[in-house]
Amino acid sequence: FANPGVPVFGRLLGNKDFASETVVAYELGYRIKATDRFSVDLAAFYNSYDDLLSIETGAPFLEPPLAPTRFVLPLQFDNKMKAKVYGVEIAADWRWLDWWRWRLAYSYLHMDLTRKAGSNDVITAPGTEGGSPQNQVSVRSFVNLPGNLELDGAFRYVDTLPGGNVRSYFNLDLRLGWHVTKNVELSLVGQNLLAGHHAEWSGGTKIQRGIYTKATWRW
Repeated sequence: FANPGVPVFGRLLGNKDFASETVVAYELGYRIKATDRFSVDLAAFYNSYDDLLSIETGAPFLEPPLAPTRFVLPLQFDNKMKAKVYGVEIAADWRWLDWWRWRLAYSYLHMDLTRKAGSNDVITAPGTEGGSPQNQVSVRSFVNLPGNLELDGAFRYVDTLPGGNVRSYFNLDLRLGWHVTKNVELSLVGQNLLAGHHAEWSGGTKIQRGIYTKATWRW
């Protein structure tokens, strides 16, 4: 800008011609039940989006014109973005023993956002494309113990979020439950046990390690 000492303010403008996005979605799934104790679910999808929200930048101007105290950078919503999104999901359910069950899952997601002709949006695509993890893995264990006890665990891996500068992480949750009666259950739960704290999205908020108890009464 001509005068670097003058502050700059962004101003978001409405658009009466803004329209709803459109999507054409294709999905395919298949279930394999190998035995009474083991099954696998496979799913794939491909989505084509159009008229997605974009934030277009206008020419900055001085305000007020006669006695400039600030630069104004106009920003306007528009529909000048499109995207191709595709991925696969695999989930397996394995009752290894009568009292021990496993669930395993993997998902892959790819997002490709592109600007339409005439768009100068440099804000939307990087944050959106990098705002969802590309790879995720989870392993869950469910154990029925003697004495009406249950021991459940969930281990997961979540990929990086480049758009939010969030690193990949591993984590573990554990739960010990006791069915005191048919209607009363007591639980001891530990969450995020592998790290003292970690980020799961941008913005600076971090998830802390936690332990809590819970009582459930059903009637």
